[in-house]
Amino acid sequence: MIRKATPIWLAETKINQYIEAKETFCLKDISKNAILQVCADAEYVVYLNGSFVGSGQYRTLPNRKVYDEYEVGRLLQ
Repeated sequence: MIRKATPIWLAETKINQYIEAKETFCLKDISKNAILQVCADAEYVVYLNGSFVGSGQYRTLPNRKVYDEYEVGRLLQ
């Protein structure tokens, strides 16, 4: 279940464009069972606190969103 999601969009996009997006966040309670869900419209790689979490490819359609899930509780600080 997604409780809070923030899309990352560029104002202007180009063919074969690569971006690096960084986000800082604070959690009130750190759970060792934390799950990160990623929905992308391109290939992606995810790092959390400098550790590789996972990567994936585009699988989402406009009428059907697909999420990759990663267990990240061990990486939270």
